[in-house]
Amino acid sequence: MKGVGHNIAREAVRRHKEFKSEIHSYCGQVDIIEARKDCVRFVCSTERQRDILLEIQTVLYKNVNVTKPYSVMKPQDQPVMKPTRWSKGVINGVPADITDDEVKEETSAVMVRRITRMVDGEIIPTRSVTIAFEDELPREVFVHLRRYRVELYVPKPIRCNKFQAFGHKTASCEATTAVFSRCSSKKHDYNETYYSSPVQSTRSTRSSRTVARTTMLPTRDASRIERSTEP
Repeated sequence: MKGVGHNIAREAVRRHKEFKSEIHSYCGQVDIIEARKDCVRFVCSTERQRDILLEIQTVLYKNVNVTKPYSVMKPQDQPVMKPTRWSKGVINGVPADITDDEVKEETSAVMVRRITRMVDGEIIPTRSVTIAFEDELPREVFVHLRRYRVELYVPKPIRCNKFQAFGHKTASCEATTAVFSRCSSKKHDYNETYYSSPVQSTRSTRSSRTVARTTMLPTRDASRIERSTEP
């Protein structure tokens, strides 16, 4: 029960005796009457009491609106079906001319996908194929009359290219500072080309070591170097 333009719960608490007597005069003794924030909750003994309360429009000379609770009115949720977990495996040495559909048909697998790799910006298919079954993995399968041993598929670990941590991707990373994967620096991120080539990074590292070694020389050694370099 909710008040129309007023807080019926506050009014019912303030005039609780009058409120109870009026409700009982309508439908008799109910099990529970509870004031909650801006509404009053009723637990009825019979369906007839419920129907009578749903027709009430005024209580304590104030307009009210009585409805069923939302938990009863909302549609019942459909049972959540848990996703079926497949058993994934890998077979190696499958020729590239054998398609995924052919492997799926001959092995009765529910999923078949050939593993690929990137070479110079081009996707190259490998001789390894991922297969999945609803039940346990078979020890071996036959494709084009050839026997292939099924090994357990171990997926590549997920790594964040922003914070360089494992277990999540860049899109869901909550870190505020990016970390470069090659030098662990926080001054540039993974997408920036900090080193143009490995040779340049090696040279820059060597030069920085030389500078550090030169600056750490004692004063007398530095003077000898200066005299030795004079013409």
